[in-house]
Amino acid sequence: MSNVEAWDRAALRYQEEFDPPAGTVPFGPGLPDDAELRILPPWDGKRVLELGCGAGQAAVAFARRAAVTIAIDSSPEQLAAGRRLAERQGAKVEFHRGDLSELAFVPAESIGLAFSAATLDYVEDLGRVLRALHRVLQPQGVLVFTLEHPFALCLEAAGPGLVVSRSYLDPEPVKVERYGELFLVQPRTVAEVIGALHRTGFRLEALAEPVPDGAKVPSGMVWRARKDGR
Repeated sequence: MSNVEAWDRAALRYQEEFDPPAGTVPFGPGLPDDAELRILPPWDGKRVLELGCGAGQAAVAFARRAAVTIAIDSSPEQLAAGRRLAERQGAKVEFHRGDLSELAFVPAESIGLAFSAATLDYVEDLGRVLRALHRVLQPQGVLVFTLEHPFALCLEAAGPGLVVSRSYLDPEPVKVERYGELFLVQPRTVAEVIGALHRTGFRLEALAEPVPDGAKVPSGMVWRARKDGR
């Protein structure tokens, strides 16, 4: 199963269903944007890198105030939508297609803010991506990203409620259906993510677990870490 191919097939439906207000930085479907969470640092005049830009909503919002915005995604269909959005809104975004851990085209210590929403769950080797980001971030640069909440991935619908269907500690990928396609999501415990950040030279600054209206558990987590300059 290829997540990239699934995103290509799901791109149109995703773009129809996920349409955040223009100018906001969305953290992904089911999560509040930064206007509510206020977890992003100021990015005015900074060089911003987005991993997994999808249809370009966040990249375009960043580009309105950033010195330079670079966006990378693995899906050609999503990138095409991102380019169309940037053109319609008159935003200058440098789009790239490629693996999220292959950032050789980005100079070392050139990025002030790295951002990734609803993307790193589909990446098998989180540490590799974090090491690549550490190289390109400036000293004390900030990384903001979202992940699926690991407890939410343990639940499945059963009648009017939810039941625990898998162990919180089960490392096996979870098959989920979204936008009419099947994807493989990599579950990670909170401790695993904190450990990965620490090993790759980041220190955790903030963690949000917003709970959607009417829900009993968070659907996702929003993380903010800083490149450790010590």
